[in-house]
Amino acid sequence: MRRALAAALTAPLLLAACGDEDAGTGASGPRGADAPVLTCEGLDKAVPGAPAAAASPSGSPTALPNLTLDCLGGGEPVKLRSLRGPMVINVWASWCKPCLAELPYLTEAHAELTERVRFLGVAVQDADTPSREWLSYHGVPWPSLADRKGSVRGPLRIPGPPVTLFVNSEGRIAAVHYGAFTSARAVRDAVAEHLQVS
Repeated sequence: MRRALAAALTAPLLLAACGDEDAGTGASGPRGADAPVLTCEGLDKAVPGAPAAAASPSGSPTALPNLTLDCLGGGEPVKLRSLRGPMVINVWASWCKPCLAELPYLTEAHAELTERVRFLGVAVQDADTPSREWLSYHGVPWPSLADRKGSVRGPLRIPGPPVTLFVNSEGRIAAVHYGAFTSARAVRDAVAEHLQVS
């Protein structure tokens, strides 16, 4: 009887742990149900007082691809080549569990750096409805672009999400981080190293 009672008590916990991440059972939990999905205005202007552009590492792409993507928050499409930093571009998808796991760390770093560094998401190979629902449900405080066909993957040599790009004030890629961040400090340290912003 004790075993039956223990099983009955733990079953809901096991079911909750296996829930769909779009339903809000992921690692970060909801941040702001029904929060607005942000627009992408002003991304072509450098952040005021931005430091001198950081050099790009040898062997990595130095320019953003010549692609135009729709903003998930509406408004005019965005030309990637027009983007100016310092900027953190996070390539993600609503179906990507590591993307959800790193979201709290990106959000914490964004809150600390918001006056000095822009953040932008690129939803790769994802449909607009789940992308918007994911952004809204988790209250993501930066805009995202829709890359429905995964057009950025080839030019940027992205195997799959999550991948984070560090873009300097001239719109050049200073560094690329593959995989999920595991702490807000790691995000801040990468920003300090690659974009000279602390």
